[in-house]
Amino acid sequence: MTAWPTELPALPHWRTPVIAPSLVVAPGRPFASIYGDDDWSLTPLIANPGAKRVYIDWSRFPGPFREEMRLAAWMMINTTLPASVLVGHPAWHPRLGPHGVYDTVRRWKKFAHWLTEQGLSTLAACTADTFTAYAAHQASRPGAVRDDATRELVALTRLWAFDAASATPAGVTMPPWQQYGVDDYLPAAPAVGRGENSREAVGEATMGPLLIWALRMVDDFADDILTAQPST
Repeated sequence: MTAWPTELPALPHWRTPVIAPSLVVAPGRPFASIYGDDDWSLTPLIANPGAKRVYIDWSRFPGPFREEMRLAAWMMINTTLPASVLVGHPAWHPRLGPHGVYDTVRRWKKFAHWLTEQGLSTLAACTADTFTAYAAHQASRPGAVRDDATRELVALTRLWAFDAASATPAGVTMPPWQQYGVDDYLPAAPAVGRGENSREAVGEATMGPLLIWALRMVDDFADDILTAQPST
C-alpha cells in the first residue's frame, strides 16, 4: 500500500488539484494546475528557483489515450510506486521528482502515438505481445542505446503500476520485462573493442613509475640509441 494524500479524493474530478497541497514545495509560483487543465505545471514541486520549469501538455497526446494516461500521471505525482513493484529494483525511486515525472510522461506520449499507429485506441488492448513489439521497435531505432531503452521500459512499468493502483484502472497488462527482466528487450550490447576498453585501467601507482621511466629512457638514452642505429 502507498500513503494517500488526505486532501485528495480517491478519484479526481475536473477541479481537483494536480498536486496535493502537502507535496508543494514552491507555493504560488506559478498558479497551481487543476486536473482538467490541458497544461499541468510541475513547478510547485521544484524547490530550486533556478531549476528548469517543466509542464505536461495533454493536448499533444492522442485523444483515445489522453484520459487514461492523465489519471496514471496524477497517481504518479501524488503517490509512491507500490512496494511490490520495487522488489528486485533497489535503484528505483518510489517517488519521482518533477523532472522525472516529466520525462516518464513524455515516454508515455511516444508509446501512445505508436499504439495509435498500430490501430489501438485503449490501453486495455495493449497485450504482452504489444509491449514486446514496442520494445523491439525502440531497440531497432538507429543509434538506440541500452541506457535510454531501459528508461523507456521502466516508464511503461510505471504506467502499468500506477494504472493498476488507480480507482478506475484502464486495465494495462503487466509488461513482460517486469517478470522476465529487461535484458532480452534491449538493444544489443556494444561489441568489445569498438571504442570501449575491455580491461580495467592500470592503477595510478603502477602507471606513474612506468611513465617516469619512459621519459627517462627518451631523455637519457636517445642520443646513444640514435648513434647505435646502423646507417642506411
